Amino acid sequence: MKKPIISPDLFALEGPQTVDEFIGETQDHARIFTRKAKELNNGTKGRLVVLFHGVPGTGKSKLALMIARELVGPVPAARHNIEKLNGQSMSVDRIRQWEESMHYYPLYGKRIVKVVDELDKAGEAAQAELLTCLDQGPMWWDFIATTNVPLGAILKRVTSRMQQVKVEPVPTEAVKQFLMRWIPAEPAEELARANLGDVRGALNDAATFLDQTKYITTDKNN
Repeated sequence: MKKPIISPDLFALEGPQTVDEFIGETQDHARIFTRKAKELNNGTKGRLVVLFHGVPGTGKSKLALMIARELVGPVPAARHNIEKLNGQSMSVDRIRQWEESMHYYPLYGKRIVKVVDELDKAGEAAQAELLTCLDQGPMWWDFIATTNVPLGAILKRVTSRMQQVKVEPVPTEAVKQFLMRWIPAEPAEELARANLGDVRGALNDAATFLDQTKYITTDKNN
C-alpha cells in the first residue's frame, strides 16, 4: 500500500482532498453529492439544501466543504462565494444579512453557498430566522449543514425543509485498513476498535502511537 506523505494528525486536520480519500459510507455520499454539485454548477436547475448528521469523526465537515467547492466551481474568485461557520456563530443578525443579500446574483461564479458545522449549536431564534432563507432562497443559493447529535436538537421546522443524510460510523475494518497507511496492522486494529468509527480520533491516536514509537526507538539507540 502506498505510504502517505503527511502525518495522520495532519491528514485529520486537513481532511480528504479528493472523493477517493474518504472512507466508508462517507465516500459514497461524497461521490453522489459532488456529482450533483457539478451538475448544479453546470446549469441544472435546483438548489442543494442538505443536512449531514451522525457520529463525530466521519468526515461530515470536510464533505460539506468539498461539496461547496464543487458548487461554486473552479474559478478562484468564486471561492469567496462560500461562507463557512459554526452554528454558535449563526446569529439572527447574520442570517438577516443573508436574507438581504441572497437575491443578488454573485459577481463571480454562479452560486452562493453557506456551510454551517454543528447547526444544533445555533440558538432557536437563529434557527427560526433561517427558515426564510430555506424557503425563499433563489436557485443559486445553497445551504449545507452538519450535526453530531440527534436531529431533535434542531427545530423540526428547519430539518423538515432540508434533505437529511445520515452518515454512519466507518466500519472497524475500513478504519484499520486506512490506518495501516501509517502504522502496522496490530495497533491499527486496536485503535480502530477503540474509536468506534471515529476516523478523526483514530488518526490522532495513530499520530500519538508514531510519536511514542519514535521516542522508544530513539531512547533505545542512545
